[in-house]
Amino acid sequence: MIDVDTSPLTRYIVKGVFENQLESINIVNAMHLAKSRDVNIVVQTSNTSSSFTNLVTVTVKTKQEEKTLAGTLLAGYGERIVRIDQYPVDFAAEGNLLLISHNDKPGIIGRVGTLLGSNNVNIATMQVGRKVIGGSAIMVLTIDKSAPAEVLADLTTQAEIVNVRALTV
Repeated sequence: MIDVDTSPLTRYIVKGVFENQLESINIVNAMHLAKSRDVNIVVQTSNTSSSFTNLVTVTVKTKQEEKTLAGTLLAGYGERIVRIDQYPVDFAAEGNLLLISHNDKPGIIGRVGTLLGSNNVNIATMQVGRKVIGGSAIMVLTIDKSAPAEVLADLTTQAEIVNVRALTV
């Protein structure tokens, strides 16, 4: 283990996790509000080597699911999300994002692009992460404006698409 004061980073992460649900959350009260909601915060540091000089991994566990994000700072590119759960990706966590869980089959990317384009939703960036050919995958899109609810609903009806989440960061 390495000896680093991670409390400022931890406060910012906890604030980020809860800011869509709690308008009053800030870096000063984040830990208190998490504790008052029976959220257990565990911080672990490690000096094990990875492909990144600095890598922060956050795992959020609820009764329904567990989600993991890993991020880093890349010179000249800023903050980047480089992993969602087990999927390697590389994108800036900013703007309007679509996270689309899907089965890795031919035509998915084209159908998503066509559906968004026909509804005047422009794709700025796209990342697709998978572990194995033909297995489960994730598509992360940065779009110029929020996608209307009916477009998100249309996406969820597409064959091989498992889940669609819209985020504004």
